Amino acid sequence: MAVNFFPRWLQVLAAWLNSNPNYNEVTGWYQGWKGVIPPPVLLHPGVSEQLQQALHMMNRSVSGGGPMSHQPGALENVKYMTSREFEAGRMPPAGMDVGNKNKFDSMSEAVRTSSQ
Repeated sequence: MAVNFFPRWLQVLAAWLNSNPNYNEVTGWYQGWKGVIPPPVLLHPGVSEQLQQALHMMNRSVSGGGPMSHQPGALENVKYMTSREFEAGRMPPAGMDVGNKNKFDSMSEAVRTSSQ
């Protein structure tokens, strides 16, 4: 999954986040995909790192002038979802952004790659 599925999944998310999406759809999409992954698989380090990266991408998108930052409630709802993940022990503490360490240096690079 970490090699074949998640790189493309993150590319799709990056492209979507850069197109000013509805944050309810984005968070629902994330939660829907996470919901179909069996709980033991969610605990696998490769899978949890990819999910963490997605949450960090969503957080960047709703803060600091990102595409979703102007939608009422987007920042609060994405931050709340991230804090729930952290409390469940699946996220690093706030401020410890894992970044795009797996494949891309920036979201714009991911978008360029996904459109090729």
